[in-house]
Amino acid sequence: MYNKRHRRYLSGILALTLAVGLITPNGAVSMATGTDSTEASTTEAATTEKSASDKTEAVATESNGTADASIDKAKTDAAEYSKKRKKALQILDNLKEAKDNLENYVIQLDKSLNELQIEISHLEENQKELEATIKDTKANLKEAEAAQEQQYNEMKQRIQMVYESGNKRYLDVLLTASSMTDMMNKTEYVSQVSLYDYNILKELKAAREQVANIKMKLEKDLKSNEALQKEVSEQKETMEVLVDEKKSQIEQYDVSIADQQAEVQKYTQAQQEAENIIAAAEAAAASNNAGDGSTNTVYTGGVFTWPVPGYNQITSYFGSRTSPVAGASSNHRGIDIACDTGAAVVAAASGTVIVAAYNYAEGNYVCIDHGGGVVTVYMHNSSLAVSVGETVSAGQTIAYAGSTGVSTGPHCHFGVRVNGGYVDPLGYLQ
Repeated sequence: MYNKRHRRYLSGILALTLAVGLITPNGAVSMATGTDSTEASTTEAATTEKSASDKTEAVATESNGTADASIDKAKTDAAEYSKKRKKALQILDNLKEAKDNLENYVIQLDKSLNELQIEISHLEENQKELEATIKDTKANLKEAEAAQEQQYNEMKQRIQMVYESGNKRYLDVLLTASSMTDMMNKTEYVSQVSLYDYNILKELKAAREQVANIKMKLEKDLKSNEALQKEVSEQKETMEVLVDEKKSQIEQYDVSIADQQAEVQKYTQAQQEAENIIAAAEAAAASNNAGDGSTNTVYTGGVFTWPVPGYNQITSYFGSRTSPVAGASSNHRGIDIACDTGAAVVAAASGTVIVAAYNYAEGNYVCIDHGGGVVTVYMHNSSLAVSVGETVSAGQTIAYAGSTGVSTGPHCHFGVRVNGGYVDPLGYLQ
């Protein structure tokens, strides 16, 4: 239509030129004489018109070719940036996962450190109790040894007295006895006194040995406690060094994550710029098509047809979000409608298909120009049912849903662009 319009324009100029050629400077009409002159003029005019038309078509073709090349390059760039962004996101996810694992490990180490510290405190408390008990036991042992020594000395004195007195003691017992029974009782008393000393000494010896054994056991326990305390303290020191190392690694992960986030942002911005170029080029192409009369589509407002009939669940809304998968944008420029693979995707309004292609990120996608700068986008389809240049009506099947491109599962990503910029589709659906 662009070429036809220029042909009509050139024809008008040629007609005007011919008319002027028939008018003389004084205003008289000059009539051509003979059919040869008329035919020559007609042939020359046709030749001129054809030449101008060919040039116009060449310029238009060259212009369209340049625009197509720019769009193709932008799409290639967008796909490449999307790949790099996906790779950067994967690295970022790996770094975050490694950091999370390391932080969980440090938490476990801190927990173990706390348990070791509690054990050390118990050991220190136990050591104090053992030392106090040993101190008391030593005092008891000293008292037992002193009592045994005193009893032993007293017994020795009594034995010495009996030995030195000799038979006189027994003679006194016999002479002072009032009867045989009394004599027997006194003799038994002397024997019992000696036996008493012996038994007391024996008991003291046993007590001393018992206290000594207790002291020995306590000292052994104390040494074991000190050894265990030393071992636990060494474990704690080793673990503290390990915790410091892991915390240092976490700080390094923070730096790496920040760098990787900057890398992701760089590719995200580059991808966005490339997609903006695509959107602007498509909008310009749609505008040119409308200006050339290639489509009578004019968006007059109103509610769009729901793009996936029978499926109403929106799993992701327009705007900021957490990226659901590596490579997916965190700035969602449409809505995701969950559906089955193969579900019919229909045109939201009548218009002209300006894109029906495959893209690394969008998968199989369709763009429909509705006029007035309004374009709808349908992404991640399993297959397409329309081609570029085709005129479609509202509700007409244009594709079949799927999970191509960067996708987490079967769904239709529905977007709306106004003058090249994305807007919330719900404003056109509600």
